[in-house]
Amino acid sequence: MTTWPASLPQQFERQSVQEEMENNVIETPMDYGPPKRRRRTTTNVSHLSGTMIMSETQIAAFKTFYYTTLQETGNFDFPDPHGGSDLDVVFAQVPTTTYFVPGKWRVRLKLEVQP
Repeated sequence: MTTWPASLPQQFERQSVQEEMENNVIETPMDYGPPKRRRRTTTNVSHLSGTMIMSETQIAAFKTFYYTTLQETGNFDFPDPHGGSDLDVVFAQVPTTTYFVPGKWRVRLKLEVQP
């Protein structure tokens, strides 16, 4: 399994971290009374997003990782923001970069965490 490069930031900016659970419930309407609800699957993906501040050198390394190593689609191990074992993730959206201050860029990542 490919791992998140050590030369890149290992954590999101703390105030930017967002976790999003997927709806895993299916409802079936009944002839009478409330609908029946059940789990769609026993496991489900979730989403993890946030921003990182990267230097020009780190942006170049990130682009190589994204376009060459992963070829935009591959899974990789990413540091768990809660400090647990690395997470198996894939990019859920194309990353975006925004100029931040001279020589620094804010990079927005949205990752899909695999079960």
